[in-house]
Amino acid sequence: MRRQRNLLGPLGMGGMVSLWGAATMIKSVQQGGTSFVTSGTATINSVNLANSFVAYTGLRTTDTTTALGRIQARCELTNATTVTSISEDNVATKSLRCVVIEFAPGVVRSVQRGTITISAGVAATATITAVDVNKALLMWGNQTTSSATNNTCFATLVVTNGTTLPANMDGVGSTNTGYTVVEFF
Repeated sequence: MRRQRNLLGPLGMGGMVSLWGAATMIKSVQQGGTSFVTSGTATINSVNLANSFVAYTGLRTTDTTTALGRIQARCELTNATTVTSISEDNVATKSLRCVVIEFAPGVVRSVQRGTITISAGVAATATITAVDVNKALLMWGNQTTSSATNNTCFATLVVTNGTTLPANMDGVGSTNTGYTVVEFF
């Protein structure tokens, strides 16, 4: 009896057949950063926003105080050629690093980005267009705050269902937390 081979491959019939022969599913990776006090921009090679996201990779500062809120900063992919870095502090110089990843067409179903503002320690929620949580990646864009206490300098995010992103912190100040949700096919 002759054995039949499975010709569907790991992605099945609904998979990205056109990409199987491609060298990579990533079109470009651009690393960079900027130095700024309150905000700054970095210019990148043009990307397709529907297939791209920016990931925060670290921060240095000239600030020698212990006020953590003064060193918090976040990055956003503002348009196809600009990454913007933002801080609520207007004293210390910060050097923020990030990486912009652009996927080849057919890899990313959707990219949704935004900022959640948490005020007075009350949990806040962002509502997004429905995603399959089993195929969605939540990227934390770091956060900004004018607070000097640890309990308002750090917040958490999670994708609890296909349309809701709750953000929580323990303090009573306010913070702006950036996010990107990438849903893959």
